[in-house]
Formats: sequence, C-alpha cells, structure tokens
Amino acid sequence: MSRTKLEIWEQGLEDMFDQIDNQLEDKYRGQFALHPSRPKRGATSSQSQDGLIEIKCNFSLGLGSELGEGYIVQPRFATLEVIFISEKNEIRDFILNEISIRLQIFFPNNTLDVHIDGGIMKIHGDLKF
Repeated sequence: MSRTKLEIWEQGLEDMFDQIDNQLEDKYRGQFALHPSRPKRGATSSQSQDGLIEIKCNFSLGLGSELGEGYIVQPRFATLEVIFISEKNEIRDFILNEISIRLQIFFPNNTLDVHIDGGIMKIHGDLKF
C-alpha cells in the first residue's frame, strides 16, 4: 500500500524531531534522572516512547493565532526533577534553532519557519504537501 502525501509529510516531521531528540538526549545525558516508569533511551522501537525527552508535534488550525495554521511543537521531559525556567528556555531556544535549520533540509520545496506564537513553538508557512 502506498503512503499518502500527508503520511510522507508527517514522517518527515517525525524524522526531523528524532534527530533533534538525539541531540538533546546526548546534550542532557545524566543531568536529570529518568522517570522511574520511563524506558531508557533506545529500549523501544520509538524515540518518543523512551529516554528523557519526547518532542510532540500536532497540527493546529491557528484560530486566534497571529501566525495562523501550523504545527505546534511540544517538548516533554520524562523526569520527576524540577527543570528550571532558565533550562527550559535554553532547551526551547536549542529546539527552535535546530528546527529552523532542518526545515530547509526536510522540506526543501516549502517556505517554512518556526516561531513562538502565544508562548508556544509553531512551525508555519507553506504547509502544502
């Protein structure tokens, strides 16, 4: 069975976030204790199901948004430890920068960007697939 254009598009997003997840896992290895119920990095077949960090991305119609429709990017940390605002901001800025670089690689035929919209990260622009 062949995949739809939407499935190919979303696989590109997943692959991009897997690369960023790997970088974050390497960068923050050992700085935060993994949640006791969370499998160690590489223990499952999906990077979103193991390790310290999971980056989720969901489509939003952008109602009430200055940037309109796009993909909301939400990092989640599987730890019981407190992550200070300064650390969260550092991680957010790292993710924003990496997404900005990788959008051109994974979606070379689209004009896409990533910005903070109402306090959340959003990929927006030419979302045609």
